[in-house]
Amino acid sequence: MKLKPLSAVFALALGMGLSGAAVAGPTFFGLTIFEDDQLRFFIDNGDGAGGGPNGRIDVGDRIIDVMEISFTAPVSGGGSSVPILPAEFTGISDITVLSKTAAGLPGTFNYSFGPTPGGFLSGVAGAAAAAAGAPAGTVVRFWDGPLDNLDLIAINCASLADCIGRASDGTLYWNGGLTGAPTDHLSVYGAFDDPLVVLALGATVAAGTAEYGLSQLPGGVGPTVNPQACLDITCFLLGVFGQPVDVLGSGTIQGGQGIPLSLIADGAFSRGDYQFQVAVPEPGTLALVGLSLAGLGLVARRRRKPSA
Repeated sequence: MKLKPLSAVFALALGMGLSGAAVAGPTFFGLTIFEDDQLRFFIDNGDGAGGGPNGRIDVGDRIIDVMEISFTAPVSGGGSSVPILPAEFTGISDITVLSKTAAGLPGTFNYSFGPTPGGFLSGVAGAAAAAAGAPAGTVVRFWDGPLDNLDLIAINCASLADCIGRASDGTLYWNGGLTGAPTDHLSVYGAFDDPLVVLALGATVAAGTAEYGLSQLPGGVGPTVNPQACLDITCFLLGVFGQPVDVLGSGTIQGGQGIPLSLIADGAFSRGDYQFQVAVPEPGTLALVGLSLAGLGLVARRRRKPSA
């Protein structure tokens, strides 16, 4: 068996999380929560019944979110949040409405979403680089970038293509998707189906809530996550409460007040305040694995060294 050179072994160890900020910006705490801000775009594909665009969020329509994750924190046990370094950890999601049912408040609905037919970001102008190599079923991708060039509070991107470009200009970190696993879900509750209503609401006014459970898909330099228990309402309704899921998240859809007109013209209508959590091996475990790999590399080097 041909063993890897020491440099390759160290690279593998770094990719698994040994290095910290040099390769992977987020700080992990075992069960770690990621906090993000979002800007949401609506792509009207029709009325869900074979008709043309009608300005309402219906079955078959798409929602594209651009997100910026500022810090991580432990889910439990205390401890402070830690800013993500290098400068920027970002993501993009692309989902399509699968179902729509009336909720309690007039004009509000409950939704379920799935991957976009044709593939992640298919047909979106300026999205080729962000979509390249996305596995089947991808609904979200994350990037770790050295440039702090996306601001979703003040909003400094000028178009959907510009937002996508700024969000994907780093190293691909994770792919998340829906694979048909029992706990995979992407649900929104009590949301207005009229984007103009949401656009008119204040930037911190809640306009619906979301819950999601995703599977980690291949690709990216981020660590492989461990399964965690799915403990949200959707898993309870699906009859899989407590069963394993890779990524568990929730959030609040918020009003679009203050979104620039150039982005509204591209379909931007809402902000979002989301969070998701992942379980990874404790940092000490990662370090031991990395040291063991490095030791194997040293042994291999010694075995290859020619005799005097």
